[in-house]
Amino acid sequence: MVLYHLFFDLSAFGLMDISLTSLPMELVETITPPIFFGIVGISLYISFQRSKNEVERASLSRKYLIRGGKLLVLGLVITGVTFFMFPEFVVVFGALHFIGVSVVLGYFLLRALEGTRPGIRLGGYGIVAVVSFGLPVVIGVESPKFPFLIPLGITPEGFQSLDYYPVIPWFGYVASGLGLGELFYPSGSRRFDGLSFRSRILGFIGRNALIIYFLHQPLLYFGVLTFRRLISGTWSVGMF
Repeated sequence: MVLYHLFFDLSAFGLMDISLTSLPMELVETITPPIFFGIVGISLYISFQRSKNEVERASLSRKYLIRGGKLLVLGLVITGVTFFMFPEFVVVFGALHFIGVSVVLGYFLLRALEGTRPGIRLGGYGIVAVVSFGLPVVIGVESPKFPFLIPLGITPEGFQSLDYYPVIPWFGYVASGLGLGELFYPSGSRRFDGLSFRSRILGFIGRNALIIYFLHQPLLYFGVLTFRRLISGTWSVGMF
């Protein structure tokens, strides 16, 4: 994801002749969000399993509501920044907005299936995933004029956003991640020790994924912008 955004910025500023529609770039753009959101589901499953026996139910609910709210606020910060810098490409409901909402939805899904058999839980995650993926195809709703439906994937005519991941269908990947958590991390512990892999670098990235995600694009953007200024002697805050 970081590399894709780096190439995107280099291309946008005309510093490299990179086709964003080339097969490698489109492949990275296609596979990165599902992997990213799937890991969100796995991480949420592990966190829930490890916390549910240590924290009271009310406190546990508050924990995930606050966590989801913080992510949503960070998403709104990105919305505000893009509104002033790129008003034609405002991030309306991007990845952080989506993850914030998904943390809350995922928590309630985990809570609803808590205490059932593993097969039932897997089936529940699977049903939610299938419904999330299939609902847009089945309904085929015409674009209304209600912007409050944008988070659900129903957009008004002419809608555009630099980063857009609505709950439908993207929550399907989070639900799939919950299912993978059930398979590979039952009760929050690794099922297969052979899958263990230790790396300080990857461990650091994993522990600081939110900070890296939130900061990497501004740092890349202004880094590339500064480099272009140095070699051209001009300054522009526009992306194109």
